[in-house]
Amino acid sequence: MTGTDPYGHPVVDRLRTEQSSVVVGAAVVAAVSVLGQTGLTIAGNLPFDPMSGLSLLDGLFSIITPLSLFAAAGAIAFTVNNSLVKVGLLFTAAFVILGSISPAAGLPAVLGVIIGGTVSLFGAVQREVTAGSHRQVPLVGSAILGITVSLGGTVGVAPGGAQAVGVGATLVAIALLGLEMPVDRPSVSVGLIAAVGVLSVGTWAPFVTGATLLVGFSITNIPVLVVAVAVLGGVTALTSAVRNRVPLPVAGCVLCLFSGIPTTPASAAALVIGLTSIMCREALAHQRGEFA
Repeated sequence: MTGTDPYGHPVVDRLRTEQSSVVVGAAVVAAVSVLGQTGLTIAGNLPFDPMSGLSLLDGLFSIITPLSLFAAAGAIAFTVNNSLVKVGLLFTAAFVILGSISPAAGLPAVLGVIIGGTVSLFGAVQREVTAGSHRQVPLVGSAILGITVSLGGTVGVAPGGAQAVGVGATLVAIALLGLEMPVDRPSVSVGLIAAVGVLSVGTWAPFVTGATLLVGFSITNIPVLVVAVAVLGGVTALTSAVRNRVPLPVAGCVLCLFSGIPTTPASAAALVIGLTSIMCREALAHQRGEFA
């Protein structure tokens, strides 16, 4: 028999509601932090000073973002009923904080996030052989390849010529979000509009587009068409999550779209958390007593 609190509410239901709020709140804060830091990075490289105190805000976000990613990874890890995802996210959370505290811990942080991210994403793949699991395999494979090659190149482990491989693999993973989320015609329409917008800007202002992609997202040596395809998939998935009013996948899509290429432990952790929250949305919703 389920116990009740002094107000007559089942204790289990109340705890699930509180846990749901913590998980969603942590993921939303992480998404807003990553979005804000990316926006500030782009704004800081404009040919004019858009606002005073930009460096102060950038320094503030450089502290908040790793902490928010740590909190989001921990909240999801303690909620999801999947041992591999738990271990992978906790590993990722620990090393993203380590990398932000000490520059000397750069190599251990890179290796830790690669290992933790690989374990988490591998664990998030559906165990049953279904159409959904078949879609998730290329998504996870592309993401792991992108994270490994991009972070490896940062610390000099991966060869320099592999940079384009890491960028391309990451963009493929983001593009495949459009197949992971249940989408409809309005969602695809919004994604197409966003993709056409990126192509148009890239055609009319190639220098500005290239500089923005490089500075804000670490995207380089990749045709703008590939970026547009990634935008199509990512924005379609985001729109679907918004239309279905599922806040955790919304935050996950924002993390994937604005974390950029995983060239740092923080950006890699943001991508891992975003993908994991999307792929595990049904399990997390079940644990929280909600609908995915």
